[in-house]
Amino acid sequence: MSSGYRSKGKKKTKKFLITYYLLPITLILFLTGGAQAEVVSSTELIEHPKKYDGKTVTFRGEAVGDIMIRGDYAWVSLNDDSYRPAKVVKEQKLAGYNSGHSIWIKKEEAQKITHLGSYRHAGDIVKITGIFNRACTQHGGDMDIHATNLDVVKRGYALNRSLEGPKSLAVLVLLILTVTLFLANRIYQKSKLD
Repeated sequence: MSSGYRSKGKKKTKKFLITYYLLPITLILFLTGGAQAEVVSSTELIEHPKKYDGKTVTFRGEAVGDIMIRGDYAWVSLNDDSYRPAKVVKEQKLAGYNSGHSIWIKKEEAQKITHLGSYRHAGDIVKITGIFNRACTQHGGDMDIHATNLDVVKRGYALNRSLEGPKSLAVLVLLILTVTLFLANRIYQKSKLD
């Protein structure tokens, strides 16, 4: 009679563990997609390339420049430097690199990008996952990431690049000075001929 009681107790314990511990943990992992990879910076990749070589990394940055399509694949430049999100002010301590990373990705994935960073536009902020190569044999020994997927985190937008008060005044003063000097030179040259 006591052995039957023990087997029922073991079954209850097993059921308790599955119901209250394993099932919720499994559900959480399933809903969140498992453990999310830590986003690595270009500074980290440049300073410790051996650590990441051949490993899957997640990288986040602003899509800048142009998307260069090469057959079924494309090159995308992602800028993750610390100076991009805010204006650099005199008091800000300069640190890290003003850089990004080259991404080799399927053309279809690259075409998810709608805004590329430039003087007049803030580019889409994207997150990619792929294999990091400190010296890619396929691409002439360059450092790159062969991405398998791309997610747009935040859409880019047009930037307002109007001249501000002091800049407008400086442009106006320089324009007046240029025209005055030009006219003075013309008058001087004409008087020399007479």
